[in-house]
Amino acid sequence: MRHLTLLMLCWACKGAAGHPDLVQDIAVEQDYTDAEEVSVGPRSFYRLEVTYDDGKHVILGRDLTDRPSIYAFGSTHIAPAVSFAMTDTVYDPYVIVTFNLGIVVGSMDHPVQCPGPGIYKFGTGSPPEMDLFANNLQFRSRLPGAEGTFEVTRWSVTTGDTVAGHVKGRLVFDGATPHWADVDAEFQFELPERS
Repeated sequence: MRHLTLLMLCWACKGAAGHPDLVQDIAVEQDYTDAEEVSVGPRSFYRLEVTYDDGKHVILGRDLTDRPSIYAFGSTHIAPAVSFAMTDTVYDPYVIVTFNLGIVVGSMDHPVQCPGPGIYKFGTGSPPEMDLFANNLQFRSRLPGAEGTFEVTRWSVTTGDTVAGHVKGRLVFDGATPHWADVDAEFQFELPERS
């Protein structure tokens, strides 16, 4: 059986060679056989496109596979409830990205904030939410004035399974001066061991 392996760069169409805003492409390996096509890529990743109110435009593509330290998945301080979030720091340009699903397994004292697949609106004051620290400003989806949705398309609370979705809308600055960041993001996270 003949195999042809191609290495493609995800989302490279917007980040041609030398594009100053493309931080990291995600490699996706596709294995073609005579009769079938199999796609193998990163098990955990996010892709984020941001436009700030000053006109700056940034595209981030991050492979998070085998980086369990970026996840908070557990019961510290809220046991037996369980929460889940991913926080990744990019150093050039300096950006901190957080996808927070909040409490995913509830308890008497801590009710579930994200019960599963669905579309959750920005500006509600609670997770699921997206935070973005960039341009020395903290932008949040949970604040009043934020508009958009956090959509969860794949769901689990079991180690090794996958949570995935899409975030799109306007995050607002957590401060007195009006600033905003428009985001369009997709994510897929393989759940690590609970901590």
